[in-house]
Amino acid sequence: MKKYDLKGRIDAEDDIQLDLSKDACECARQILSNICKKQGLTEGKKFGYLNAFVNLRVALVHDSAQVRAAALRALRYLMKEERDVRTLNRLQYPFLIARSLDVNLRNDMERIQALRLIRRLLVLSPADFPPALTRSLVALANGGAEEKDRMLRACLGVLTEICELSDSRVLFIKT
Repeated sequence: MKKYDLKGRIDAEDDIQLDLSKDACECARQILSNICKKQGLTEGKKFGYLNAFVNLRVALVHDSAQVRAAALRALRYLMKEERDVRTLNRLQYPFLIARSLDVNLRNDMERIQALRLIRRLLVLSPADFPPALTRSLVALANGGAEEKDRMLRACLGVLTEICELSDSRVLFIKT
């Protein structure tokens, strides 16, 4: 059991305890479902769950590409509603997702999971789709042809979906 409290204070009522013997996806689901609850949680408990959710970011900057890919997959499974996308944006996850798309890393499994998560975010909430991810995809499309990137066509497909679903986005791609 791991405890999360607010700024080091221990308040029995607002104490968050996660059972770490459970699957990581199940713990993440518990955290996100409690964050999205509109009623039944004190503000202190909600902040405790937000702190626990922020700690999932550690897996996205891990040294192992397999751990980062698993974290991206877990996030994709957690995204169920539009407000989940807003929470993800508020916690600045898009920058970590964009990092996983980097061509220089050559981690195909991680990049595939990042693209799947991006598509999930786009389908759930096109209006809240993070501009940082759009910019990363455009950069990949611009440089992918020169570097013979195998993800180029998938990237172009996602950019096409962004253009169809988000009428306010303007993309500039060198041809």
